[in-house]
Amino acid sequence: MEKKIEIYDSTLRDGALGEGLQFSLEDRLEILKALDRLGILFIEGGNPAASKQDMEFFHQAKKLPLESARLVAYGGTRKSGVSANEDAGCQALLASGTDVVTIAGWSWDQAVRERLCVNLEENIRMIYDTIQFFKRHGKMVIFNAVHFFDGYKSNFGYAMEVMRNANEAGADRLVLCDSNGACFPHEVFSITQTVVREYGGKVGAHFHNDVGCAVANCTTAVRAGATQIQGNYLGLGERCGDVQLSVVIPNLQLKSGYSCIPNSKMELVTRVASFIAETANINIPANMPYLGRNAFAHKDIDSCGGKSAPSAHISPELVGNRRNVLLSEFIGKSGLLAAVQRLDPTITREEIQGKHLGNHIRAMEREGYQFESAVASLILMVVRELRPGKQPFELASAQIAGDPCRSDQPILAVVKVKRKGESILGAGEGKGTIDALASAFYQALGSWYPALQKIRIIDYKVRLLDTAPSGERSVRVAVTVCDGELTWCTLGISKDVLQASCQALQDALLYGCMQTEEQQETTVGSTPVKQ
Repeated sequence: MEKKIEIYDSTLRDGALGEGLQFSLEDRLEILKALDRLGILFIEGGNPAASKQDMEFFHQAKKLPLESARLVAYGGTRKSGVSANEDAGCQALLASGTDVVTIAGWSWDQAVRERLCVNLEENIRMIYDTIQFFKRHGKMVIFNAVHFFDGYKSNFGYAMEVMRNANEAGADRLVLCDSNGACFPHEVFSITQTVVREYGGKVGAHFHNDVGCAVANCTTAVRAGATQIQGNYLGLGERCGDVQLSVVIPNLQLKSGYSCIPNSKMELVTRVASFIAETANINIPANMPYLGRNAFAHKDIDSCGGKSAPSAHISPELVGNRRNVLLSEFIGKSGLLAAVQRLDPTITREEIQGKHLGNHIRAMEREGYQFESAVASLILMVVRELRPGKQPFELASAQIAGDPCRSDQPILAVVKVKRKGESILGAGEGKGTIDALASAFYQALGSWYPALQKIRIIDYKVRLLDTAPSGERSVRVAVTVCDGELTWCTLGISKDVLQASCQALQDALLYGCMQTEEQQETTVGSTPVKQ
């Protein structure tokens, strides 16, 4: 029988401490709902004593019909010399209205003296009194022992005394925090096992990632007996961030025989990650385990008949990802056919073989195309070759007005698009060239293709290519877009950056328009996101 591991997500507080991150109230509520749909058991909403915005979040979150998650309010112990009943922070935690509170208390003797500026005995009284206060009010109390691993190594007796008092005060969970993120797995196993011997299934763990060991430390802590793992979903946060729960969950559930979320929810792991990344306005690294577009990428799939390669450690569908077939000069006919048929299932192997597309692909790669990161461009090229009339629209011309170097002034773009023999003009403004071009496309085609309005540019790169024999240089533009369900990348190459940008953007929009709802679920090279 699988052993249950409680997952505690702190994206909305700890994760939001990351540089450049700022979630609106609506963002936070949507992330809460996404994590709840995934089956996360504890979701920390913030510190209601820290800001009015956090308190407003709790008031709004109480109105949501959560499926299974328990909303958690986070705060510190009472202040020195003040009773918990009189402490403003404790009162704010009560006012948040959550059934679960997490109390952070210091367990490192050096930090108690130098940072908290109280004596060791008073720190223990502050922890004990605060936990008892919330237990008297009927709350589930999770005690986070801040800097526990540092404290254990510095003064074993005091760190354990903190845990003993927290347990006697009634704490329901005792969480060992590696607040500096500097522990290694062998240390984690020994220390966690010692605490588990004393307190059994109450013990949890929370790891930061300053030495890159956070994911490994979580697995180690669980093997040593910890039953709760805290972190945040994408590993966001201050310095090097918290542990990535989106990696920990499949590691424990798919590879180690533990149960973290309902099995039926595992296929949402990638979608929820991509939704949070989009909301945070960040990109998931292509090589991120389980989630990245290259997490299950292989160049040679001929021997697999287009199926998952034998070297893949799991089937990507288990976590809601897809095989990203790296279509390059090394790819065989099976891989190309599998990719193209997801866009047009009528295309046959014989058609691809008859066109000698491999030579065409190699010629394009010599020009500067790199299809490993832009599979959508390759698929469109093949469809254009084999189904010339398949393309729903085509860009005829584009013009821009304004100075792209002036960030204080918008760029105006005008495009002429041909659709079924008809020429359509569209105009739009944007903060830059590519943004203005997208607005113009939307204005011209939005009434015919409503799906275009969902497509958002999330990355735009321009690279100067090596000098050609003639001495002229070309630029390669890569445009990455997301429609709320998938992300994909397309390329454009030209001696003119505007023309290359138009080519890449047109293909990105075409690729979005040419997918049916069923095909969007299985497109090779695209990463599914949001439910």
